[in-house]
Amino acid sequence: MNQIIKQLRKCENLNLLVISQDDKFASDVQNTFSDLNKLEIVTCNSKALELCKETNFDIVVVDTKSDNFIDFFNKVNKFKTVPLKIIVLDPSKENDIIDAINSDVYTILAKPFDIINLKLSMVMSVNQTQRNDKIKLGKGFYFDIYRDRAYNKNSKVIELTKLELGLLKLIIENKGKVVDYKQIEQQVWKGKKMSIFTMRNVVNKVRTKLYYDVFKNASSKGYIIK
Repeated sequence: MNQIIKQLRKCENLNLLVISQDDKFASDVQNTFSDLNKLEIVTCNSKALELCKETNFDIVVVDTKSDNFIDFFNKVNKFKTVPLKIIVLDPSKENDIIDAINSDVYTILAKPFDIINLKLSMVMSVNQTQRNDKIKLGKGFYFDIYRDRAYNKNSKVIELTKLELGLLKLIIENKGKVVDYKQIEQQVWKGKKMSIFTMRNVVNKVRTKLYYDVFKNASSKGYIIK
């Protein structure tokens, strides 16, 4: 039992997106997963797509009582890969069952079911899916792409602000290449005016929370992780 509880607690690090027009199901999800790192519940695909552009969700749960889930998957896959997808459906709708089986989903849950089954499916999906998602940063530090977090050598989460996380991720995503100041301004500051002093302050804070040489200066042009 203790081992089961330990596994369930792993869910706390996840970012979960749920698309559902079923008020009872949405309420059950809200009550069960209130301790997640991030939980978003929406009723339509358009709002879900907006959120996917802003957040790296670990798992997306789609209730087929909502909009066409095939359309949603096709659109979200054009700009971002969602690692794990779970379909919740009404077993009386044969077409939904066929579409769900043919979709790139981890598992399918048929209503009605106890909400704990969703939590168990999430834990199983995280534990069973093989991923090459940990980027070594040196000195025992690493970045978990799947969970979108940095960790120290003791596997403790390093708390980063939105700007700090965005900067670190951008440099990691361009590993081996120089990330120049203009690119940082466009992608981390989203085009908002950024002074070189402000950027250097964020850089220094990241280095303080990890270690100084986590990334190197690149000829006064930007930064690089090799």
